Amino acid sequence: MTRGRALGLAFLFEGALLLLAFALGWVTGQPPFGLLRLSPSGLAVGAAAGLAMLGLRGLAARSGWPPFARLEAIVREFVALVFARATLLDLAIVSA
Repeated sequence: MTRGRALGLAFLFEGALLLLAFALGWVTGQPPFGLLRLSPSGLAVGAAAGLAMLGLRGLAARSGWPPFARLEAIVREFVALVFARATLLDLAIVSA
């Protein structure tokens, strides 16, 4: 997959998630960014949630349980295919 196509797909996916957030916000009457506040406690909660997910991912990768091993192989192959030619800047843009 070319670098441009991988980035295009990533932006398309992220854009679709943004549209979904606005659509769900409209349906429920809750604007997607209405309650968003930048605060130390919010940053701490977000960091803790991210670290918890990374920790569980690490446990799953090391567990040796066949379903996790198959999922790990599939994800590694897909990520390698999509982002093989991406630069660090590309990855930073996609992850932001």
